[in-house]
Amino acid sequence: MPLFGRSDDKDRIAFTVKERLESGNWQITQGIFDTKGEHRVYQGSDRTDSVFVCYRRQDTHWAAASVRSELVQHLGAPRVFMDTSDIEPGADFVEAIYAALTRCQVVLVMIGPRWLDPAAPGGNPRIADPQDYVRLELETAVALKRRIVPILVDGARMPTAEQLPISLTGISRRQAIAVTPGDFRQVVHRLVRVVDGAT
Repeated sequence: MPLFGRSDDKDRIAFTVKERLESGNWQITQGIFDTKGEHRVYQGSDRTDSVFVCYRRQDTHWAAASVRSELVQHLGAPRVFMDTSDIEPGADFVEAIYAALTRCQVVLVMIGPRWLDPAAPGGNPRIADPQDYVRLELETAVALKRRIVPILVDGARMPTAEQLPISLTGISRRQAIAVTPGDFRQVVHRLVRVVDGAT
């Protein structure tokens, strides 16, 4: 099921990230904003030492799941968030995801060969859609000044600044880590050291 599968969810979380960044009025603590600017409090942990795994299911699910599994062994399950594994049945998935982003210190963005593909043939890349869930997650991470680590999966290349929305152009300058099934263990050990140093 897509992250924003219902129109009411899309309306509720479609705040304008770019306008908030440009105006300097971005304020997120423990919760999220709805389209009316109301702060929705999430009653969760206030720790900011966790890791958020950002990915596209069609493109990098194997890598995201494998990285999460390794990090859980090293850091413990409460400190690693991935939507398919860490949202409880019956929970509001939009609130859970945005609350996790407010608590995290490191965001691992899994970039596969299809990361910039359009949602439909002949269309614009999904990242160009202001309501694309990966874009919203990353814009929130940028606004919160979290450390964003690109993980290049299966030979993917880093997107250029010209391929990204203006709010995400800085991600093109982040040092990336490449991973394939053949060198997965070695790369994950390096990644664990990176996460340990940032959290």
